[in-house]
Amino acid sequence: MSTVNEPQRPSGGPAAGPDHPGDGEGRRCWRPTGAMDTSVAAAGRIWARKVLADLLPPAPDPAISAVVDLLLTELVSNAIKYGGGVSEAAISTEPAGVRVTVCDDNPAPPVIPAVGDLDREHGRGMHLIVALADGWGVQPGLGARGKCVWADVATAPLTDDLISRRPAG
Repeated sequence: MSTVNEPQRPSGGPAAGPDHPGDGEGRRCWRPTGAMDTSVAAAGRIWARKVLADLLPPAPDPAISAVVDLLLTELVSNAIKYGGGVSEAAISTEPAGVRVTVCDDNPAPPVIPAVGDLDREHGRGMHLIVALADGWGVQPGLGARGKCVWADVATAPLTDDLISRRPAG
């Protein structure tokens, strides 16, 4: 599986993800249990708000928190609707921002539907992710099953060096 719209990693280090599971410095994981329904997305938002406050002292910029909140909600909702549920979610700090990752058991990559009727109730989640994230992608899931979809949110000012590393488009 290949990544989509993956920016060059400013640190040059490995991405937090299935090869680096669990909590650690700059990374917090959440493994929901119970029914995989809309209550999981709500619980994920509460978890994410606490984690951001812990990972980004002092209190994170409200705009950053709102974007992370929306990205996590959309990724969790997609994992529930199309991936059979959330096997793990993680938030990690990166030199230039925050990475939100949600893993599920379905190896099929997310589909970005054609822009159509904007009044429809479903089908806009991946469009929101593409629009709000500074980069996003897919990697093999935990234990080589399923997938992990990640989205990056910049928290540091973009320097000329970081701008030159971002993908075109």
